[in-house]
Order: sequence, then structure tokens, then C-alpha cells
Amino acid sequence: MINLSKAYNKAKNFIAKSDEYNDCGVYFYVELNKVYAFFTGIDKNNCFDKKVLTVNKEGGKVNQFTMRQLTNYFYEYDYDKLIEINNPDFLGNNNLIKEDIFIAKNVDDLNKLLDFNEFYKFSENDYIYNLVEMGETYRTVEKIRKLGLTLQNIPLIGFDGFTKVYGKQKKKLFTKIYEILNNKELNGSDVSIYALIPRGVHNLLCDKLVELGIDKIYKLYLIPREIFATKFNMLVATVNTIYDALEKMDFELSTNENVKNYVEVLQKDKSYCKIVKSEIHKIISKSDKPIKPLRIKSEICNRFSFVTIINDLIDELIEEGIISLTEVGLKANLIRLKDYLNYLPDNDVTKLARKYFLNNETTLQSLGNELKVSREYVRQIINKVTIPTVYEHKYIKYFTKYEFNSKSFSEIFNEETYVYKFLLHLCGKKTGTIKIEYMLDDEEVEDEYKSRIEEYLKDKFLFINGEKIYKSKVKLLEYYMKHNVTKLTHVDDIKDGFNQFIDQNISDFGKIENVRDIESPISDDNFPSLKTNRHQYKYVDIKSEDTQKLITFMDLDRYKDIELSAKYLFDLHFEYMKEFDIENEYVLHNLLKKTYCKDGVDYQRSPYINFGKGDRKKQIEELIYEYAPIDVADLAQKYSEMYGALVKTIKVFIETEFKSIINGQIVSLVGNHDFSDDEVNLFSTILSKKEIWFKEDIYEECNKINVHVPNNLFAWQNMEKVGFHNASNYIYSNNYESMKDYLEKNYFSKDFLDTNLLDRRMIYVVVFSN
Repeated sequence: MINLSKAYNKAKNFIAKSDEYNDCGVYFYVELNKVYAFFTGIDKNNCFDKKVLTVNKEGGKVNQFTMRQLTNYFYEYDYDKLIEINNPDFLGNNNLIKEDIFIAKNVDDLNKLLDFNEFYKFSENDYIYNLVEMGETYRTVEKIRKLGLTLQNIPLIGFDGFTKVYGKQKKKLFTKIYEILNNKELNGSDVSIYALIPRGVHNLLCDKLVELGIDKIYKLYLIPREIFATKFNMLVATVNTIYDALEKMDFELSTNENVKNYVEVLQKDKSYCKIVKSEIHKIISKSDKPIKPLRIKSEICNRFSFVTIINDLIDELIEEGIISLTEVGLKANLIRLKDYLNYLPDNDVTKLARKYFLNNETTLQSLGNELKVSREYVRQIINKVTIPTVYEHKYIKYFTKYEFNSKSFSEIFNEETYVYKFLLHLCGKKTGTIKIEYMLDDEEVEDEYKSRIEEYLKDKFLFINGEKIYKSKVKLLEYYMKHNVTKLTHVDDIKDGFNQFIDQNISDFGKIENVRDIESPISDDNFPSLKTNRHQYKYVDIKSEDTQKLITFMDLDRYKDIELSAKYLFDLHFEYMKEFDIENEYVLHNLLKKTYCKDGVDYQRSPYINFGKGDRKKQIEELIYEYAPIDVADLAQKYSEMYGALVKTIKVFIETEFKSIINGQIVSLVGNHDFSDDEVNLFSTILSKKEIWFKEDIYEECNKINVHVPNNLFAWQNMEKVGFHNASNYIYSNNYESMKDYLEKNYFSKDFLDTNLLDRRMIYVVVFSN
């Protein structure tokens, strides 16, 4: 709602801005139902020939009417109700003030109108700090606040009420408050910088800001924090205090001429323009698709939305190569780190980042010594610089895989030293661990880089029979074993043969004295070799198509939650082991460890492999329930046949883990482990659905109907009661004498066997494959 005083000021401003009202003033007014009507003229006797201005009470809109139009449009208009304005040039002394202000209101209880709340968010009450700029002390303003007087309640209590609360006749102070209320449009350009005082800024610091020309909140709001310290040479802590107080206000900028004029001044500052360009770049780089310049103007931070040279700054960014213009809009370019850092606005943080990244001689420690702070503190400051994806990020895939130093990286990728330092910073001061000579065999490494690697290592190559071998122990061993160790050979013999090879071909390499210097590299997971548990090795191309073919055929993904020995797999696929020249389970274990690496597959001490949640103890318990009472040696033998483990190893395990139920080398179950009649009926019903069950399917089926599968389900006496025979990982109906009988009657008695319709697990049942 617009009050009379504000309406009068709107009419005055309208006259001042229009050539149509030269030398005119406002001499009378009348309050109508929806508007205030102001009568204009050269003097009060000449008022009724000119136009009448109306100011809407709700929104403050100003309209013009002739006298005739006014009479026709506003029926409640009454000539006798006109009120004369004695002094149109100074509202503070005219009848309006006397009527609306100085006459005390009939306020029954002043205390109900006072407000003692603390104001942190920005509100109209903050304009009362303009009194400081009008000559009053900040202590006066603080007193007004502490007394609960605000710009909202002062008009309600009038001058008499004000003096009762304040305690003194302060007519001049009261008048100044009404100058704030009546003579200005209260918006973001008006509130004084002293409004920061209740938000934690000392009044002396506010005085300093006024000296610097920052007398209004909007000016501080428009100056980015990033350049404030450098522009006005203030301490970082002081700047933080000022801007923290500004953020506490939650101030919002509004448009007026003062704001526009101040932005015009700021736009001439190069540092300010860099900040705006940085904001433009952030908006563009965050978008997955090119965006229109108009969208930038709508999305840019409010403090930069008044910048009139955004299009010019966009052109500069395009010219500098930071962004580019396409047919569908603007997009961020992939630029180099150096260009990005140099384009960032100057402040203490960006200057330090440039000094660290772009100066080859500087380190975190040297910068810390210079600033008299710790190297960790310097690192934290540098991390404050937000770096988008830049051109140099393309090297991370190599940097984290291969082992570089500054010289090798710079020469191989033809880059300046700062790139190596930047990547070290990104990757936590670590490079990869694989020797760079392996890059020559990496299909993902571009030919251009491989050529430079060869050039970098040219004095380190050996040429034999047209082959180029890098003169490192790893590469020479690889070449030697490829041509000389294709069968399992003891590491001592490999050492002797390799030394002979070195003596014949390289004079300055040096003899290998310690066998560990041979065994360590050829045992590495990346080295193309396989080993047994007896220090025997042979060369195998573990990445070849034949090796992958073998792994695929073994269909290892089918093993779930089971511990197996590689011997089980070796025996199951024995014909293929011979075809692929896999000598024993230890060689197979080593091959799988290097080629079949998946989550949930744990390669334990050779030859054991744990697929998922395999549990050796649980697997033995299942056999105990099935066969007890049973001799320990016989139990170990059965486990070995089922899971491929060494009988001796399992026998020791049984004697250790199950000694409480072993009596004279016999494993027996104490107590009644037979199914009750209810259990027999339950599992007979469940299992009657099929004649053969894989055990994992039984657990799944029971889980669906919330039935717990007890450990003793597969005990021979319980299997017999529910009508089934027990086998390793499956059970079959006792309608058949044996599994062979079941297979003959259901599969092999027919003319054809469609393997597409066959459960693949059946293929791996030993009886079936036999």
C-alpha cells in the first residue's frame, strides 16, 4: 500500500522527468477511493487548466487526466475536499507533514508497537542506518534499534510517541527519519554501508569503506570478493569479515540509475571484467549442449546481471579461444591449463596457483617458506582454484598406469614441465607403476607417442634377428623366455641361460647373481609367463586368443559360493589341458590368476580358488551329514574327489576343525539328526516337483516360500526318507538305481540330444561327461 507521502514523491518525480510540466508544481491534492489525485500548475491559481496526476494506492502507478476526464472517471471526486499544499518544494514543512506526521496518533499501548527483534536478514529497517550519512552517529542508530523503534512503527506512533520512547525532544532526528521514508524510493541503492554493523562489522571499518567510496551496500555487493582484497589492499581476514556480514544480510540487488552508473564504472576495471568472463565461462562449461547468449544473461549471478558489455566479453572469450560459437550456440573449448590460469582474475589464490603450476622451480615447500606457512596450507589454498576439464587431462590414463619422471613425460608427450607437475597434483603425487617400455605393446597408446618412446629409449634397445628389444631386465627376460623357455623350467636354469644370453649380446649389462632378481619380474602378473609351486616357469602369451578361448570354454562364471582346487578344473577339462599345454593344477591356477580377474573371485594359496562366499568348513559339514559315520581318511578322499583338494591337506583340516566329533579316526554325529515326520512331509512335497535338483536350486526354491534348508537335509538317512539319492552338487530321485540310469533313460536312449534345451550345469556332471 502506497501512503500519501510516497504518492506525493511519485507525482513530483513524474513532473521532474517530463518536458510537458516545465515550471509546474503540485499545489493541491485529494484522497479518493483507489488513488491520490495531485493538481498541477504554474501556481495555485493556475491549477485547474493543467493535468491532474493520480497515483494508485496499491501499486503506485502514475496516470494523467484532464479535469474533465477526472470528473467523468472518478465519480467520488469532490471539489470541496481539495487540500492545499503550502510548500510544494519541501515536503518536510508542509501541511502533509503536519497532518500525517507531527500530530501524535492515538496509540493506546506504545510497547505493543515496538520491535525488539534482532534483524539479520535485509529489511526496510536497515535504511535507518542512512542517518549516519545524514550526520547522526552510529550510536544514535543503535539506540533507536535497541529501543524497538523501526521504520515501520515510527509513522504509527508519531512524533509524540517517538519522543516518549526515545526520551528527548528530537525533532531534527525525527525529521531526518521522515526524509528517509518520504523523500526517497527505498531500494538497493539507498541502504547505508553502516547497516553491516549489527552483522559483525566494526563501525571504524565501515568508516574505512566510506573513505574508499563504498558508502552503500549495493556497491559492496557489486564488487566481487575475489578482487576486493587486491583492489583495496585489505587483509584476507578483513575481507572475509565484510563479505560474511553481507551474506548474512541475504541482500538482493534492485535496478536503478545509481546501480547502473556504478556498474559502468566497474566495467572499466580489467580485473572486474575477468571475473565476469569467468562467470560466463562457468555457465557455458556446465552445459552439456551449446547455449544461447540470452540464456547466459538470464542465468548469470544477480550481481553481474547489470553488466552492459556481456556481448563484448563473450566476443573476447571467443577471440581468446576459451569458448567458441557454433550454429546452435556457445560451447566451452578444451583449453590448456596455462591459458585457463592466465585467464582467471587476479587474486591471492590464482596468483599462487600460477606461481606453483607454471613455474618449474617452485614447490609447495618453497612457496610455504616464502609465505611463512606450511606446505599443506599452500596446497589447500591452491585447491581452492576450480579447474575444469582442460587439455592436459587427456594424459591421466597414461599417467596413472605407467611410471614417468619429469624428463620422460615431457619428451614422450612433447609437453612443458608444468604439465607433469599438474598431473602429479591431480593424482596425489603418484604416477603408475608399469615401466614405460610396456607402452610400446599397449594398443591404446597412439603411434605418435610410441615413436617418441623409441626415440627416448634409442640407446637402450637391442636388435636381434630384426626384433627390437628394450635393454631393460624385464624386456630382455621376456625376449629370452619367448625363444628359449617354452616348457616348465626351474628358475635357476632360467638364470643361467639368461646370463649366457646377456654375455653373447650385451657387453655392459651386467651378470645376474641373485636368482631373486630373475624370479621377481617373471612372477609379476603383467609378465607373460606361468609358474608351478616348485619355482618352475615357462613363457606363455597370456593375452593370446588361444588363452581367452580356453577361459571361455571353462565357463567359470557358473561357479557360485564354492571353494575349489584348480585340480578339480584341471581334471574336469583334462583333454583341453593337454591341448593347451597346461601341465598341472599349479600352472592352471597361475593362468587363471592372470587372466580371469573378477569381483568375488579370490585366488588363495595355489592351487585353491574361492568363488564368491565359498566355505571349506561348510562344504565338509555337508559331506559329514551325508556319510557319517565315516573314517577321517575316507571323508578327506570324498572331499578331494568332489572339490579337487589334496587329501593330506583336507585330512589335517578335518582333524583340526572337527575334533569334537572324531572318535578313533571315525567322524560320527552325536544325537538324533534324523528328520521328523513333519520335515519329511515338507521336503517330500517340495522336492517331488522334479526328479533331479541342483542343490543351489533347492535353496532358491525354499527361499521363495520362506522355508529354511537345514544342514542335515543331505544326510543319507534323510535323503532316503524324502525319496532321493545324494551326489556332489545335485540330488536325483531314488526311482533310479544310479545317475547313469537316470541319464540313460532321460537323455541317451533317444535318437537326438538337443543341447540348446539342456541345463548347461548337466554337461559338467562327471557321469554325464564320461
